[in-house]
Amino acid sequence: MENAAAVASVDHPACIERIPPGSATLQDRYRLGEDPDVRPLFPRPWDGEANLDRRIAPLDRVRLAEILVDQNRRWQGGEAALTNAAMIGHDQTRVVVTGQQVGLALGPLFTVYKAVTAIQQARRLARERGGAPVVPVFWMATEDHDLAEVLQPLVLQSDLGAWKPLSLARPPGMKNAGAVGRLTLPDSIEGWIQQLPMAGSDFAEDVRALLHASYAPGTRLSDAFAKLLHRLLPDSGLVIIDADHPELKAMAAPLW
Repeated sequence: MENAAAVASVDHPACIERIPPGSATLQDRYRLGEDPDVRPLFPRPWDGEANLDRRIAPLDRVRLAEILVDQNRRWQGGEAALTNAAMIGHDQTRVVVTGQQVGLALGPLFTVYKAVTAIQQARRLARERGGAPVVPVFWMATEDHDLAEVLQPLVLQSDLGAWKPLSLARPPGMKNAGAVGRLTLPDSIEGWIQQLPMAGSDFAEDVRALLHASYAPGTRLSDAFAKLLHRLLPDSGLVIIDADHPELKAMAAPLW
């Protein structure tokens, strides 16, 4: 019944509509625990330390950190990201995790919003813990199988009022039969980037340069996604993880 109540509240989010600009966010109100309208939207009461200290099963954190350092170095993550990845090997380090399906040009705009929110929350929680390390982590959903969705993002055109599906034609032999993150980008990706409707943007050429550097032909979709996210947030300390990795899957087995 609790789940049904939560669904009903989400379907009719009156409390969201009443939040004026500049006021406390839904998450702030949840953390304070003082608003009955917000409680049904979350599965449990907020307890910052309990949430940060929740553990599922024993974990080889040192090996986990080594894998994360290796992954983020391969994606050209900055020094802050590599330092944070190594920090995850320490028992006192906590993490704030978000994630998103991998896609062209990072997919939906809220991919970036999620990453920035995780970074901000990690910094706030670190302050609340007296400077104890809290690391923002972005989990890439590389084993998603919806290739059609990945290959057709919506792009806002220059008139700021129309959304245009801009598809990357499915290359011969590329079938929707496995993890999309393992697929390699075809030569046609370069033409797709050139077609992006950015007329009138002061940053069009910078954006195209970022995309060309990240989404190059022959690059795995997961690698392209991670490289672009690191290039957009170079000094943020964001640690990206691709869980489609044999050792990481073995580590996660007790949870599943």
